[in-house]
Amino acid sequence: MPEHPRPANGPFPQLSRGAARARRTRRVRWFLWRARVLILALAIGLAVSATLSALRPSPPPMAGVLTVNSDIAAGAVLSTGEVTETDIPVDLVPNGVLSSPEEVAGRTAAVGLPRGGVLTRHALVSIDAHGSAPAGTVMVPVRLSDPEILRFLSPGSHIDLLLVPTSGVAPEGAELAPTLVLARRALVLPMPAPATPPPAAGLLGGAPDEETSAVLLVAVSPTEAQDVTASARSGYIGAVIVE
Repeated sequence: MPEHPRPANGPFPQLSRGAARARRTRRVRWFLWRARVLILALAIGLAVSATLSALRPSPPPMAGVLTVNSDIAAGAVLSTGEVTETDIPVDLVPNGVLSSPEEVAGRTAAVGLPRGGVLTRHALVSIDAHGSAPAGTVMVPVRLSDPEILRFLSPGSHIDLLLVPTSGVAPEGAELAPTLVLARRALVLPMPAPATPPPAAGLLGGAPDEETSAVLLVAVSPTEAQDVTASARSGYIGAVIVE
């Protein structure tokens, strides 16, 4: 009787294939079991990343402003090279902001400006005041120690500005520091309109800040402007009315 040839995979080919699949399945399960911590960590990381992306606020709208490149003294004449165009969030933009360097060319700083500060039109001497300053002079805001003198001044008045000692009483055996003349025949100029109205009297009858009310704008030479600005914190600045 002739013999039948045996299958190449043995007498039970289906059983061999099933055993191979079972071995592969066990290997996969073993790998997943060993890597379960890593897989869980990756899943949590993806979930957290998706949540943060959904909750992250969109960038705020920006607006262009001008900032000063260095500290600017009151009375300094600005040029386009002293300012930089910068973008800041719209919510931080102050009133009266300037956005073009050409707007500040040749303008005079009415107050001291810190480096990086946002430049507004209220920080500059008004254009109307510019027209009343003599040629060759610069405009400087001055805070006088005695606000009462302002009652006797008006645009067009001339005054000498003096740096007086911070105290009018000298220690026993000592002499008072000499009075220093900062500027002669400074021309009083019209003050620009304030950016905001002065504060009203409070419920207890408080008056507006006297220091704010004692500021006036004068035209002096560039050298005198440096002396006045440098002396603003060195003592009290007084004024003498001259013809």
